[in-house]
Amino acid sequence: MLNENADIDGILVQLPLPKHINEELVINTIDPSKDVDGFHPMNVGKMVSGLPTYVPATPYGIMLMLEHYNIDTKGKHAVVIGRSHIVGTPMSILLSRNTQPGNCTVTLCHSQTKNLKELCLQADIIVAAIGRPDYVTADMVKEGAIIIDVGINRVADASKKAGSDW
Repeated sequence: MLNENADIDGILVQLPLPKHINEELVINTIDPSKDVDGFHPMNVGKMVSGLPTYVPATPYGIMLMLEHYNIDTKGKHAVVIGRSHIVGTPMSILLSRNTQPGNCTVTLCHSQTKNLKELCLQADIIVAAIGRPDYVTADMVKEGAIIIDVGINRVADASKKAGSDW
């Protein structure tokens, strides 16, 4: 219904969805031309190929931020922590493309990466998108590295009505 409505320019599904809703089915139902978050397989394929398409919002925002602040990423080692299709995987693709910002050597890490501290200490840029508090600590970051943390998590805080820091 939304796909066929000419008054609707874009559809955005707030992910992640509750466990009882099939995320893949929802994403694949959206017309790729209205998939403003770039999650439809057709849009992912275009992004991987470097073709014009919608790109997931958070990675796109990070790229815009790097561009806005004139961060030279060419030849830098970027470590992306988190492999979700929402942030981690598209971020690794965007940083590795032959663009500015981009042209990074990218290491994609996740919760099962064994030598995460070693890899982070080699990184010129760290994008933390793992959603776990205190996963990246100061002893894992070399002097002068750029750190971008987009992971979302709740930290227990008994002093808050909600029981967490948000």
